[in-house]
Amino acid sequence: MLHIPLNEIYQHKLNFLIGSGAPYGLFDTLWLAVKDSDDASKSETIETLATKFERLGKNKHHGLLFMYYYKKIIEPACKFNMSACINNPSEKPIIENYKIFLDSISRVLQQKKAFQRRCNIFTTNYDGCIPFSEDELIKEGKVEFYFNDGASGLLARTLSARNFNNYMCQSGIFGKNSSDLPQINFINLHGSVYWTK
Repeated sequence: MLHIPLNEIYQHKLNFLIGSGAPYGLFDTLWLAVKDSDDASKSETIETLATKFERLGKNKHHGLLFMYYYKKIIEPACKFNMSACINNPSEKPIIENYKIFLDSISRVLQQKKAFQRRCNIFTTNYDGCIPFSEDELIKEGKVEFYFNDGASGLLARTLSARNFNNYMCQSGIFGKNSSDLPQINFINLHGSVYWTK
């Protein structure tokens, strides 16, 4: 087993990649309960089926596959209700794990040198589990960090990569002292279902 002492990573740049297994238990994954007809030991995913249909010239099957993908993956993420999840004993631990993850990152960032207290979380997921969990942590008021999703504006939010270069500082009442807040840059590589045009 590989053991990496936390004190050896504090001063390095931190990047995390969150994939489809993270919200397992809240949302279905792209895995299908269908066996590969060419190799019965392998299971199909939506991606492998789409590739196979394209290779076989069965392009009309893409529409059916996309409808299935929407109903099983996208729509449940769109209808996700955080307050219902928090009150559901089987789903609450999943959100709690996200909160523990964000809290842990915040605490690691607090140990970094001034004005280097930031990290990036990249996700390929469409769901809003990380931002919803961040909101819950902020409501609890136990940790202090700046969550930067790359958007600016209040009513009309605008996403721009240059916003990830921003850095949040706070100053004392009379402005004599200033310090930086731990910052988590959150990058939705494929976008998210909670975004609207």
